[in-house]
Amino acid sequence: MTTELVGLLMDYLYSHEKEITQDTERMDKIIHRLPELSRGLDVNIHFDSIRGIEANSEAELIFKAFEVDFVHGWVVNPISESEIFNILTQKCGTSYEGAVSYVFYGESVGDRTTSSVQGDCGKQKEEEHQEIMQGATLIREFLNSNATQITDYGLQIMQESIPENHLSLFFRNNHFSTLYKRRDNELYLLCTDVSLASDSRIVWETLSDVNQLHSEFLDSNFIPMLEEGGTVSSVDKNKRTNDNDYVRNDFEEQKKWFNKHSSDKQHQINADYQYALSLQKQAENPSRTHPELPPGMNAGKSGLYGVPQSSDSSEGARHNSQRKKNGNTNSSSGGFRSGNPSRKPERKQSSPSNCILF
Repeated sequence: MTTELVGLLMDYLYSHEKEITQDTERMDKIIHRLPELSRGLDVNIHFDSIRGIEANSEAELIFKAFEVDFVHGWVVNPISESEIFNILTQKCGTSYEGAVSYVFYGESVGDRTTSSVQGDCGKQKEEEHQEIMQGATLIREFLNSNATQITDYGLQIMQESIPENHLSLFFRNNHFSTLYKRRDNELYLLCTDVSLASDSRIVWETLSDVNQLHSEFLDSNFIPMLEEGGTVSSVDKNKRTNDNDYVRNDFEEQKKWFNKHSSDKQHQINADYQYALSLQKQAENPSRTHPELPPGMNAGKSGLYGVPQSSDSSEGARHNSQRKKNGNTNSSSGGFRSGNPSRKPERKQSSPSNCILF
């Protein structure tokens, strides 16, 4: 994140006189973290709410400071998945980090139980180990079965509870996206995938299922994009970037355009420089051959300018003959005629036209 952008964010905080600006410790955390946001932001979500996030974490401080509505869909159904819900709330603190730690703990307990002599453990201890291992297995299966970090239940809660005409910061697949609730249960994601950058018409993508198998692309007016044959365009998962890089990037096209035009311009500059250099060398050494001039030009006597060639050689001969009769001693074209010294020189009436000076 650039220094300028950090400055704008800080100006926003202080100009709105928020309560957080009075808390020096919290403000120091935010100021220290803002320049590092370009490298990511850790979010420890909680499975009991679409707005569940670790309290007093850096992420929560930043979201609250800038009034960002953070939401996610990785929520457990407390009724149909009551056993998993109870383990998450009672053993894992409902958080993602707590769930991962519990899975690791269950695996370590299983290793110790397997390697130990059964007689060394009491019956109660063995039952506790079995309960921990079973719970860890359930949590691991839950995490693996929701690899997209959104559940059907969580999506339903988002559709029903997010207000209409409302923007949110949506977390899924370890990425942040802009989510828009338009009306009814319609949810839209702002398209920022680099694989879609070639079509500037695509702006929104529907969020109607957890795997987005039935997603549709829409333009800025929320009108579905039509493919050939009049069918509504849908998401082609094979065309998405493998690294889930949800950042639109026009840099490569801009770079190609800049390189092409800058190359042409540099070529012209080099040609002009070489020609100017040859003119300078000619001036320093008049004995050298004059550099090539544009078509229709002859070298001037000074070697620093060109004069047009006469289109009629006989006419040029007549001018030379006339100058000899008048006693002209200046052989360069476009000069003054010499005669009576007391007489004011008069400019030649038929001087060559379109003379170009360099």
